[in-house]
Amino acid sequence: MPGMFGSFGRRNIDTPPSAPPPLLHRPGTTTLSRWRSDTGFVHHARLEFDELEDQVGVEAGLRCWFCGDLPAHDRAPWDLITAAILDDDRRPLASLHTPFAAAVLDEVGGRAWLISDRRSQYPIFYRVRGAHLDFSTLASAFAGGPDGARFAPQWLYETLYFNYPVMETTFYRDVHRLPPASILSWNRADGKIGIDSYAPPFDRPERFVCGRDALDLAHDVFSKAAADCYRTHQPIAVALTAGFDSRAALAYAPPPGEADLLTFTYGQPGCYDLNEAAAIAKTLGLDHMAITFDETFRETLPRLAESAIRDSDGQERVLRSTLDHVFSTLSGAGRRILVSGVSGDHIFRDHIHGRGNVPALMSSHLMDFIETGDDKLDDPFYRDLLGPDYADFRDHIRGTLDALAGRHGPLGDPAGYARFLVYEIAPKYFGGEAAIARNSLLYRTPYWDSRVVDLAFSLDRGVVGLSTRLPAKDRYVESGLQAHLIGKSLHYGRAPVKGVSAAAYARGRRSLYKLERMLRLGPRKLATLGRRRPVPILEDWKRWICEGPAPLADTLLGADTGISAYVREDSIRKIRQSNDLIRIGQLLSAERVLDLISRNWRTDPSVGAGRAAGATPGSPNPRKTR
Repeated sequence: MPGMFGSFGRRNIDTPPSAPPPLLHRPGTTTLSRWRSDTGFVHHARLEFDELEDQVGVEAGLRCWFCGDLPAHDRAPWDLITAAILDDDRRPLASLHTPFAAAVLDEVGGRAWLISDRRSQYPIFYRVRGAHLDFSTLASAFAGGPDGARFAPQWLYETLYFNYPVMETTFYRDVHRLPPASILSWNRADGKIGIDSYAPPFDRPERFVCGRDALDLAHDVFSKAAADCYRTHQPIAVALTAGFDSRAALAYAPPPGEADLLTFTYGQPGCYDLNEAAAIAKTLGLDHMAITFDETFRETLPRLAESAIRDSDGQERVLRSTLDHVFSTLSGAGRRILVSGVSGDHIFRDHIHGRGNVPALMSSHLMDFIETGDDKLDDPFYRDLLGPDYADFRDHIRGTLDALAGRHGPLGDPAGYARFLVYEIAPKYFGGEAAIARNSLLYRTPYWDSRVVDLAFSLDRGVVGLSTRLPAKDRYVESGLQAHLIGKSLHYGRAPVKGVSAAAYARGRRSLYKLERMLRLGPRKLATLGRRRPVPILEDWKRWICEGPAPLADTLLGADTGISAYVREDSIRKIRQSNDLIRIGQLLSAERVLDLISRNWRTDPSVGAGRAAGATPGSPNPRKTR
């Protein structure tokens, strides 16, 4: 995986720069920089086809490292970065609209700075111990070395309640994720850190942009961000589904013949998305690839279940391990850039009453808290699951909910809800998808561009506007803005969306939309009346991991699991027997992380001993004897 890690400010370094973390030093990457002095070292790698030049350099006496993707730039923006540090001119950093992470070291002065993007979408982690600073874009980089690393149960608590860790929590104690839009400064002389912001949080204006002005602004901003995603000479893969988010991302692609485009869709043979996407691509005259999850694919799931966690640096979940297969397939087909519509629904279609659109994005208890204020932490499920650690879990989650409200505003408020979507869900839930992709592809989505994110707060049809004016979910109203963007496309807007024209959604006339649906879809429904067959779902995780002669859930949640140091084994058995897919997925993912920690994140199971449950890798698990 591309990225960097380093240790600065100490002498007698025990970890040589020739031995980077296993995940960083992988086939398919090239080493760009390996710097070492008696004050520290940095190892930096990137994918061979990365678009950005000069990702390392020496500017104004400072050593600089940059990770990420800025499609509107040809070179790393050292002028903005060094000015922010030396001249305290920080506001221009907000003009870097897409995910990145940067590190700057002053070897002579003994100072260091770490910089995160507007939403910490490209993570950068740090740890301060005495007179030295450790940092990396990979949390797994802290697994080995002389200082060791200890598992943080708070990571598991948040995974159980939210489905992912939030804010700065990582799976290691004393290792933190740099907050969004932040500059961390560290001075070797006193070992202290300071964290300052270079941009305010996204917020709603005094008045929403409404009506035709909102449509024009959305088109102007989104078209620029989407066009940037296609700024490359490399072969491009474009995710295509039957939905709105991917169609809007495709809408501003170069016209046929001006770029090497291949659309793709994944799913079980015969599922709705595969069928519809193939028809859309054919209508638009685009080459298309169907990546199917057949029985042969199912045999690879045990391997994918581990590689998804490992290759994403612990950010992905077992129930999304299909992505490892998808991205490697695209890379094998010669694709080098991936353009996705991921997160689109959370910019233009979601709202408080939409319940996250996809259940896995928000736990049911979190949505209940957002809608009613009841955190559900007194649910007997948690008492049974956590046993003697229940009080620690309850107190931590309640403190975390208070901290989230303090940072983003009340989660039941439209703006607070939208900030939770863009600062927590996009970087934490979808961050794993981007991390896996970075092993083989350059990953881009216009919906992570800060200019587009701002639309979610400023338009009457954005998340905040929809949360303010819609009392319940209304798929027709929610779809209007993305349909407008699709319809504005000169080359890729003519194919139907959900069976009708984009204009049927965009014009805002529900009666005309219903009439068009009846005229377009009515004859098809009548023709298939009485002959309709069940359509396979996109991904059948319950069958894949819970059923069969050797269920994956049994394999990973058998005897002597690492997670049983934190949750009761009888509760694990109950969850397994109930086939509660969400909970099984949480436990499986956590078990994979614990297992990798026990092996210092290496694939060889002989490395490390035991299950690293609260102990330094290689040491016995003290909690097993309680």
